[in-house]
Amino acid sequence: MAGFDPAQFHDGFEQMRAILHQAWQKDLVAGFSGNASLVMPGGNILITGSGAAKGRLMAQNLCVMDKGGRLLAGQNPSSEAKMHLAIYAIREDCRAILHTHPPKLLALGLKNDLQKSFLDLPLHEAAVFGKALAVAPAAEPGSRELADGAARAARDPATRAVWLTNHGLCALGDNLDTALALSEEMEHLAGIQLACGLFGKV
Repeated sequence: MAGFDPAQFHDGFEQMRAILHQAWQKDLVAGFSGNASLVMPGGNILITGSGAAKGRLMAQNLCVMDKGGRLLAGQNPSSEAKMHLAIYAIREDCRAILHTHPPKLLALGLKNDLQKSFLDLPLHEAAVFGKALAVAPAAEPGSRELADGAARAARDPATRAVWLTNHGLCALGDNLDTALALSEEMEHLAGIQLACGLFGKV
């Protein structure tokens, strides 16, 4: 296994650093929580390492894996690497994944069953983004069960995000900017639903 060469992945690192810093500023991740990945030219995957502070990401916090899960560079990839790989395997259109722990979405998830009533609001945006969200059952973080559940939920090409029950949000996109914007939209709508006290029938 080669050491991580930051210069070789400069563009990917800069994109990931900027997006995760924004996600941290917006309280979508905190401390060591969350993870992100990018499919690089040639098909290898750039992914955050385990234990990285996402708001202060450094080049040495990144790893490179092939699509089969073999570590090519860096050390200790995110504990959620299996989930990223499983989603990429089933969604060839997906080039980036941002996994966050949005507090309003998490609060809404604790109040009701998101599969039944998430974004149950009389708003155009709620209808649009509600249709783009799939729900995966609760599973141990980092487990094969979590990875398989997320991949099953993401199978439909119309799915742009997967809610990991009792865990967080996985936003899919052709780049991390799109994934972050999607995460922001869903967190914003969750805040409206919480403020209105509209939790649906569980």
